[in-house]
This record gives sequence, C-alpha cells and structure tokens, in this order.
Amino acid sequence: MGKLASQLLDIPNVAERVALLPEDNARTRYCDVRETKQIIHAALSYHCKSSGSFIALLFLMGCRESELRLRKWADIDLDNKVMKIPRTKNGSYHIVYLSELMIDILNNIPKVTNNPYVFPGQKIGKPIYRPYYAFEVIKQRANIKNPDEVVFHTARHSVASNLISNGMDISSVQKLLNHRSIESTLRYAKLSEGKQRETSQRLSNLITDYNPLDNSK
Repeated sequence: MGKLASQLLDIPNVAERVALLPEDNARTRYCDVRETKQIIHAALSYHCKSSGSFIALLFLMGCRESELRLRKWADIDLDNKVMKIPRTKNGSYHIVYLSELMIDILNNIPKVTNNPYVFPGQKIGKPIYRPYYAFEVIKQRANIKNPDEVVFHTARHSVASNLISNGMDISSVQKLLNHRSIESTLRYAKLSEGKQRETSQRLSNLITDYNPLDNSK
C-alpha cells in the first residue's frame, strides 16, 4: 500500500526504511531427541516433583503450557490411558492418549489433600505457576546449548519436529497438536540436519545404484 501510494499520490513510502525484524530464535528453536531425553531426565530428577513432572510431560505430550499445567485429576483417566482437555486454545475439546512413560510420571506425582490439580502449587487448592526457575535449573543440568532460546513453547515445537523428522505423517501430528489447519502443523516440520542429509542423499543413492542394462531394476 505504501508503494502504491508513493506511485499514485507522490507520498513518501516510509515502509522502505523499516528493517526486517530479527529472527525470533525462541520461536524457531526446537530440541532434538538427544536434547529432549536430557531435559526429561533432568526434569524427573528435580527435587520438586510437581515442577519437574510438568516439564517432563510437556516435552512428551506436545500440549500447550497452560493446557497441561491447569489439568485436574478429574481430567485424567488412567484406566483408559487418556487425559481430557475440555477446552483448548482454539476452543475445541481434545484428548491426549497417554503412553506408559507418561502414566509412570503421573503416578509418581504426590497428590495434595484438597488440591484437585495434577501439578499442585504452594497455594492451597491452586496449580503451580509457570516454573521458570525450575526450567532454568533443568536446562542447565541437561547441558542445553543456548538455553535462553529454549522456552516452554519449545517443548511443543520439539514434539512435533521430532515426530515428523522420524517418519510420523503430518496428519497424525496435526491431530496430536489439535491444530484445526494443517498449515499450522507444517510450521513445525523442521527436519534435523541428519534427516536432511539422509533425504538429500537418498536420490543420489537411487541414481548411482541404477543400471539401465539391469532389467530387474
């Protein structure tokens, strides 16, 4: 619009002098499988079971931070291995299917009398607040490179990116993340360097292995 106004009305286009914003590494960063394992291990060793278990499950489930942190025990059905989220960010009902590891972590969280939340806070009847300090300690113990780039939302990004990089189809990851649109899921489809090299090499392998005189290929 600025360019058109400049052409038609001889109005200076101030947008030409606006620099592009720097890339937000906290939004593009994801933890690969090795880093994810290190974070989960450090989180489960953290002295506060509520905070540590929350962070570990965040890197396993792919839930949004608030969707997991505000869960109550009434939302957990261990017999059927599901966690119910009555209302997500996009306003829909969502079910998270629990793995055996997730169930083991949930079973090791101490329940607090008169507190309905899975991750109880210090205030009576309230959930934990966002455990920023615990997360910083856990990242340090996990030897995470550039830890400032790893935020709570990085966990959701990491779950999606690692699944896609290791062969999970986009539509399945879309359902896991409860995205309405596949375009939202595609933002997380960042392949690891190793996977990119493997993909790049695959066609070359097919070509070099191809023998036009061999009718069996």
